[in-house]
Amino acid sequence: MPKLKAVLFDLEMTLFDAESHKKKSVELAAQAMVDAGLKMEKEDAGKLLWKEYKKVFHGSNVISDFLKNNNQFDPIILEAGINGYRKVWVENTESYPGVKETLTKLKSLGLRLAIVTDAPLKKALKRVNALGLSDFFEEVLGPNEFDDNLPRKPSPEPFLKALNQMGLKPEEAAYVGDWPERDIKGANEVGLISIHAKYGNVLSDNSYKGKSDYEINAFNELLGVIHSINQNP
Repeated sequence: MPKLKAVLFDLEMTLFDAESHKKKSVELAAQAMVDAGLKMEKEDAGKLLWKEYKKVFHGSNVISDFLKNNNQFDPIILEAGINGYRKVWVENTESYPGVKETLTKLKSLGLRLAIVTDAPLKKALKRVNALGLSDFFEEVLGPNEFDDNLPRKPSPEPFLKALNQMGLKPEEAAYVGDWPERDIKGANEVGLISIHAKYGNVLSDNSYKGKSDYEINAFNELLGVIHSINQNP
């Protein structure tokens, strides 16, 4: 009998290149704000806004804070910036090569799939939908900005909540993530089989010295890893 019953995934930098999307979004936001009256060169605005986004991994107030910090807050400029930022996410969101094909094969093997992300739940659901991946996942778990104090990874709580909702034991599931300090550390501490998506590892500060159970350099390598896991006694 196969060992694994489910595969859980991180979202950003595991299923799609969020870093590139954010950089493009910041560029468009900067241009839109300059066009709306921001008194700053586009390049300077882009650099300063990117610094704000690097300080706050997620958050709807980053553009507002940017304008306030530069003494140029204006509702019209703010709205232009927000619309510019969202344009990339709505129109140009694509998953990594091989994601849909690999997820399709995993589902055909009878594996249950879910997402555990640090992205606010509402944004996570929109991004999964924009990627065209909604039908693959039975659960998308992220902090709910309205009524949920779910902590961020590597806290065990997000992982344990997903397992509980799916009726699974940790040893029955694998977790795929790009960020060692959050994804791999958290999965290891809970007892999930951890799979490091090295292709998306751009945020690590190398502070986590633990090791993942498996590594992949491209998403479609996941199939081989799942086969290996299920072949082990």
